[in-house]
Amino acid sequence: MSSSLPNEVQPGAPITARSHNQIVQQERKSQVNSLFGRGSELTQLSSGTSLRLPKRSRRRFMGGAAGVVATQFPFQLYQHTPDPDNPTVSDWRTFRVRGGLVNNQHPDNDDTAAIPLDIVVPESSTLYKVYIEVLIDAADGPQQGTVVSSTIMHGSTGWPLFPDQPDGSSTTGAPPDKFYVLIGEITTSDDTAQTVTIPQQNLQRNGWIDMVGFEVTCNTPDGFLLMKRLSFRTI
Repeated sequence: MSSSLPNEVQPGAPITARSHNQIVQQERKSQVNSLFGRGSELTQLSSGTSLRLPKRSRRRFMGGAAGVVATQFPFQLYQHTPDPDNPTVSDWRTFRVRGGLVNNQHPDNDDTAAIPLDIVVPESSTLYKVYIEVLIDAADGPQQGTVVSSTIMHGSTGWPLFPDQPDGSSTTGAPPDKFYVLIGEITTSDDTAQTVTIPQQNLQRNGWIDMVGFEVTCNTPDGFLLMKRLSFRTI
């Protein structure tokens, strides 16, 4: 049976500095292929270590659902190739959002949904916004201020009036019927360079929206109005 060792390091051959390096390099290659799939390459650069993955392994190790517990890394942005067997020019700038919770509810299109949202970021974008639009029950009653549903959305300018939140009613004091949470921003090069930067992942934990009230003086029979507003916290 033939050996896979280099000629210089066959059994009985003297170990030289060169042959020692060959053994180390071959062992490292074997470990990388075992962990990340055949065809993976690990390269040491002056700026750090570069890992090149074969196409079939990218979804697994760049944040796709496979191999990752659903509760890990809530709302993480990750690159997603919709159909690896039929690649398109925009695959490298297509993203999904990992499952997360707002008031114990998943957005209806994170990657736990039956049909997750595929976010195709335009090429040559700067700080392209990915965010959650949360619908709030603003009607007077015991459910006022509770989360009805939420949806992941995206766009170059963010939500209306970004980065400000909608106002509630200055007449009744009711909270706004929508609230927005920024997940992150993505910057892309053109389709030739294919470079993606996520300068900051703003949301990295599950969250909770609270309704808070404060009194303001106004012309009412009681002399004040209880204004209800919304605040967001991570949990």
